[in-house]
Amino acid sequence: MSKKLVGIAILILLIGGGILFLKFQTVTIATLSGQVAYTGAVSDLTAQQVGFYHELQLKVKNVSRLDYMLMSRGKPRIVSSQEKELPSVVNLTITFKLITPTNTVLIFEPLKLGKGGVHNFTMIIGPDEGLSETGIFMLEITFHLVVTRPDGMVIVEVHRTIEIIFTVPRGTVSMRERGWI
Repeated sequence: MSKKLVGIAILILLIGGGILFLKFQTVTIATLSGQVAYTGAVSDLTAQQVGFYHELQLKVKNVSRLDYMLMSRGKPRIVSSQEKELPSVVNLTITFKLITPTNTVLIFEPLKLGKGGVHNFTMIIGPDEGLSETGIFMLEITFHLVVTRPDGMVIVEVHRTIEIIFTVPRGTVSMRERGWI
């Protein structure tokens, strides 16, 4: 009986030590937060008059390895939506491409939205997703919006690409829009 207790005590100490080790070891992550909205358009409007906008914010920070391991990371996810019923069919795809300081290109799972309205999303990028080096990174985010009438005729098609340049470990961030079509 006492051997079992000693064994259990050693096991608890090892697990506790491992958790403490992971809690005090830090990693650098980039957290992308965004909002995208499509509120509708009339078929004779030009692309500049379409009710489509986006907001993006990227933060670079250090977190414990344990907290990082418990995060949902590596793919974008919707955190909230305020959907709007529209008479048209909305297809919005957001793609994410990370270019590391050694020019390694990593493509992440796209985020696909099929409804109008306002949608908030987030994506966490850490060491397992390519943020394992120091230097200058570029995250390229492309928005591709296609709105069609129920009969299939395209009303609006918009492409926008945003480049977010950030440094690890300093955490400086700059953003630029490459233009839109």
